[in-house]
Formats: sequence, structure tokens, C-alpha cells
Amino acid sequence: MPGSFFDDDVIPRGADLLILSRVLHDWDDDKALAILRNVRAAMDAGARLLVLERLIPPGDDFHFGKLFDLVMLVVLGGRDRTRDEYHALLQRAELRVGRTLGLPGGMGAIESVRSD
Repeated sequence: MPGSFFDDDVIPRGADLLILSRVLHDWDDDKALAILRNVRAAMDAGARLLVLERLIPPGDDFHFGKLFDLVMLVVLGGRDRTRDEYHALLQRAELRVGRTLGLPGGMGAIESVRSD
């Protein structure tokens, strides 16, 4: 379906599960929050959102994903985030974080629901 996830009438309504896979890392916090708020507005009670993104480990130790974080910043103005940074972003969008699973290749799956 063509459209922009910045337009609130594009995201399908009535779904049991919405998936954002490698979307949020393309954007800074303000734009990622706008996307999440539009997704939340499309979610019915009981619907779930699954965010699939690279999870950057906290701390100053070397991690390959931190290089991608720099690339995202320079090329797109976006950023890879830590698990806690994604949780905070979801909470700002009035989504309650459920399970977070580590996946191969440094990826993570973060499940959330509406917080109301």
C-alpha cells in the first residue's frame, strides 16, 4: 500500500499485529516518535506492535553495530539505539513495552501494546 507512515491515515487499522522492521533507525527521535504515534493511533485495544531493530549494547566497548550508528547519523540523520533507548521511545509514544528478545546478528524484537 503506497503512502507515508508520517500520514496517520496510511497505517492499516484493525490489525492484531503491526510490525516495524528496520524502520525507526532511519529517523531521529522526533520523527521516530511521530511514526510510533501514528502506529499507536491505528492500534485497537489488544493489538501488538513488534519493532525489529539492531540493538546497540550499552557502554563504551567496541561493537560493530556502533559503526552502523555513525553511518545512520551521517547518511540519514537517524540512529541505532540501545534496548533502553527504544523502550523510552515507545513509552513516549504511549506504548507499554512487553517482551524484548535478542535475535541473531545483534537484532532485537521489542513487543509493545497501547498503554491505555
